[in-house]
Amino acid sequence: MSIIALSIERFKKFIPEEDSVAISIRDPDCLEDLDFSRYKDHLEMFFWDVEETCVDMEPIDDEQARQIAEFIEKHKNVKHLVIHCMGGVSRSVGTAFAADCIRNYWGDKYMFSIGGTVEFTKLPHQHPNLTVYDKILKQHEVMFNESSGSSNA
Repeated sequence: MSIIALSIERFKKFIPEEDSVAISIRDPDCLEDLDFSRYKDHLEMFFWDVEETCVDMEPIDDEQARQIAEFIEKHKNVKHLVIHCMGGVSRSVGTAFAADCIRNYWGDKYMFSIGGTVEFTKLPHQHPNLTVYDKILKQHEVMFNESSGSSNA
């Protein structure tokens, strides 16, 4: 699976290859309609680009992280996962790193840290939102433990 992190402006112009799914991450006050018709499936999420609560802005919550982890798991065999946020700087990169960790390293942060393969524009200002990354991986771990526990019952 190739994982691509983009800004919303680049996402609007992006022409996905066949067998692509998308995760759209926008600010809660961004009501712009986007065209997902070229994607096999998509997930739309709305949360602020903060790593902790700041004034009236909340970071990704556990339910949102779980929805993203479930979407990544559901589509782990697609060829292309395209992720965008508003600027393509933080939330999309954190989500892309988590997706790569889940897909290629079974959620193992250490193994991912030495071999991650995310494609992003590699601009010096890009960095993963670590709260997004951590919460998605935590919810993936919870999902894995729930499924393991239910199979042992």
